[in-house]
Amino acid sequence: MPIAISPESSPPRVMSSLANFKTPTKAIQQEKVRYGDLRQTAFWVLSDVLHLLRTRRWKISYSVKSTFERERELPYFEAADVKSVEDAVREALEEIIPEEKDLQVRGVKLVRALNCAESCIALLDALDQVKDFYQEIHDLMIQGAVEPFFAPVHSTQMMSLSTKGDQYHGWTAISWPVDFGSNLVEAVQSNVRWIRQQSRNPTFTEFIFEHVAYCFLASGKQLHSLSFANSAQFLGTVGFRPVSQTYPSLTDPGDGHVFGTTRKEEWMNGAIIHVEHLERPGGVPRSLIESYRIPAILDFARVRLHTAGAMPNTYFTGRALRDSKGSFDHSFIKVVNTTSAACSQAFSLGAAECKIAMDELSTSQMIAYLTALSGHTLREPHQYLSCAFNLNWPIVDDIRQDEHGNVLPPQLITDPFEIAQLAIKVATAGGFDKVTWDGASDSYPSKCIIFQLSFEKWLYLAHRAHECGLTTYTSAGFKFPQISYGVWAGIDGLGIGGAQILRHMDHNSGMHGPFTEENLDRILEVRNAAAEHVRGRGAALLARMDRMFFEGSLTQAEDDLRQQLFQVLADVDENGIEKLLANEILDEIRAMTDDGQRPYTAWAQRLLRGISSGQKVLLQRFATQQEWDTLVTQLALALDQCAPVHSILEPVAAKMASRDIEDEIYDVHLGRTWTQLRRRRADELSGGFALSRHDDVVKVKTTPFSSNAASRRASRRTSAVTSAAGSPRVSRRPSLAGLGASHSSSP
Repeated sequence: MPIAISPESSPPRVMSSLANFKTPTKAIQQEKVRYGDLRQTAFWVLSDVLHLLRTRRWKISYSVKSTFERERELPYFEAADVKSVEDAVREALEEIIPEEKDLQVRGVKLVRALNCAESCIALLDALDQVKDFYQEIHDLMIQGAVEPFFAPVHSTQMMSLSTKGDQYHGWTAISWPVDFGSNLVEAVQSNVRWIRQQSRNPTFTEFIFEHVAYCFLASGKQLHSLSFANSAQFLGTVGFRPVSQTYPSLTDPGDGHVFGTTRKEEWMNGAIIHVEHLERPGGVPRSLIESYRIPAILDFARVRLHTAGAMPNTYFTGRALRDSKGSFDHSFIKVVNTTSAACSQAFSLGAAECKIAMDELSTSQMIAYLTALSGHTLREPHQYLSCAFNLNWPIVDDIRQDEHGNVLPPQLITDPFEIAQLAIKVATAGGFDKVTWDGASDSYPSKCIIFQLSFEKWLYLAHRAHECGLTTYTSAGFKFPQISYGVWAGIDGLGIGGAQILRHMDHNSGMHGPFTEENLDRILEVRNAAAEHVRGRGAALLARMDRMFFEGSLTQAEDDLRQQLFQVLADVDENGIEKLLANEILDEIRAMTDDGQRPYTAWAQRLLRGISSGQKVLLQRFATQQEWDTLVTQLALALDQCAPVHSILEPVAAKMASRDIEDEIYDVHLGRTWTQLRRRRADELSGGFALSRHDDVVKVKTTPFSSNAASRRASRRTSAVTSAAGSPRVSRRPSLAGLGASHSSSP
């Protein structure tokens, strides 16, 4: 029996078909849902029921014709009056069931029933009709060939619904086990996880609960329940991720993730759930419209709700929005404030990363933009800012200098490999955490970016970026065969979605159709097979060692083997890769566990690995004995809080540390001793290996384009050019000339 809202109330009226569930035996928590919220919920439920039916119609049509045709964009949120809703429902049903005029009329009447309902009881009665309406149309279209989206009503359910009052007044109560959370949004996240564990879709009742949560979020209620601290995941440490070195970044504007990706645990295993508006009209050049566009923040919130902390969620912000076509200086404040506000909102909802496009900016403008965004955006240390560079979009490089430090005239960079290398310089100088290489062009769908450079160059780019402490990502045109090459290059994220794999598309209009979640299994199977291949295992080990090189946690003997590993991977020497994978000097590195959600704690632990062996790690070479003793003491004291002193070097110690321990280690990371050693090493190597976001930088207010600010930017440009030059003495990698000047047509 559903839980009554108060002992004084009369027995609650419960819709038999909506509230059939097994009563939880645990203590319960409740949330009151008033009429206004339930009314909005009901209209939203009807809209998404039609979305499910239209998606099924599209897939049926595609299975017959093997083509998809559509002239209109995907639906978008708007505040609509009821007449507009009636028109939209009529139009949708004419597409879904063109021959069934009576059902079309019934659908419009459902809108009116929802609109005329004056109580929660009446709204639930109307929703019961919506459920029956869905089932009737589904059976008509499918005729038993495919199961309905909704789980059977007799499924065990952990949340319940009841009402109080009568037809004139009252409210609805939603109840759940107390360990599901302290409010409705937390409870729905827990229920989403629980349903996935049961390997089923939601019942129609649970579908309503999810939509009540959407309504709460859209009204600004309980937004804190989606914060990064509430079960969100970060992108993972390069080389130390829990599942695989390379994660496919499964991309969709929202609905595909809500009704597809997030419904099964296995579809998210070792993947990034990325929200981005991919659809763009066919034949429109990139100069007039972005290849990818910022998605609705409400869609991102819904996806974050349904991901429920299973994997990282990321958000695309896109190009800078300017006041005019005039001076960048004049638009600077608006550009920075608008973009940082969008990113801050996504971060507040638990985003692991926000991606910002660098189109139409010179290198000096990029660095000014990135450093300003780093200063303005509200985020915590595990949330990343990413700068996206299109390899087909020329860049004016105006931070060039000769070997004597003299400023050189600006140069137009058009070569894709040069642009990709420049992206690493700019990301490092701007204090960002991640660099993205994109290959979209005016043609749509795009040619796969993996074919736009040779495999050796992709391997080099990932290798170089990882040495600089950056996470990497590449996107545009990925289909199944190209996934392996991204894995073998050691790239951290591969953008996969849209018209290539995860949505049908009208190739004339450019408009998108249904999300094809049925392809998710194959995407992950291809990734897993590539990762298990000797080249995949070698690339993962190189990424791990490159990360440790950035940290300064390698020994010299290990670093020598790192250089050899890069060479055999570049040569595709599988025997050589196997030998290095079996080298006993690397046994300890191979045996290290992933960092989980504690990258700074694990970094600290890796720096202390020489205590027992007596071998110096690379960072130690830049410290006096007193400085090193100080750092070791600081790190050991912090780590001692999560493990006894004698076991602070056990791999599990860092991974299982509390968030408080992670914060303690991060505080040591910001301290003078560790910071000075990182800065000293970066200066000595001239390699730009320190991320300026964390190294000797503070947030202050300055005038963006005052003479003083211009002077500081000039200083940063000098520093960026110097650090990006690299040091042959240290790198000992093959020269870029040895990689070949031509761009191969295949990996």
